[in-house]
Amino acid sequence: MAPLFLTTKLLPQLSKKSRILNITSVAGQQAIPGVGAYCISKAGLNMLTLIQQKELQEYGVISTRVIPGEVDTAMQEDLRDASIIDFPLATEFQLAKKFHALIPPKICASFMSW
Repeated sequence: MAPLFLTTKLLPQLSKKSRILNITSVAGQQAIPGVGAYCISKAGLNMLTLIQQKELQEYGVISTRVIPGEVDTAMQEDLRDASIIDFPLATEFQLAKKFHALIPPKICASFMSW
């Protein structure tokens, strides 16, 4: 709900050609056992982005989303440490870390700020 409320609050201050970048995940497009609430929130953010694209067009405000991929965050660490019972993909997340397949947060932030 935060992206919706934040955009609503900021809309009067946005000028034409303002941009909104919503950070989402592949989890918003598929059901992943153990992180259902996260999947639901990202699916909602995906729909919010689509609605913003239509409703804010008349104001000249551009809204889009980015799926940065697997970024080495605290959430990633929590999921790597989870039990297989609670999060069946824990082993995959552990292997991604082991084989340096995760994106460093600074690189992700640099790309998104660009």
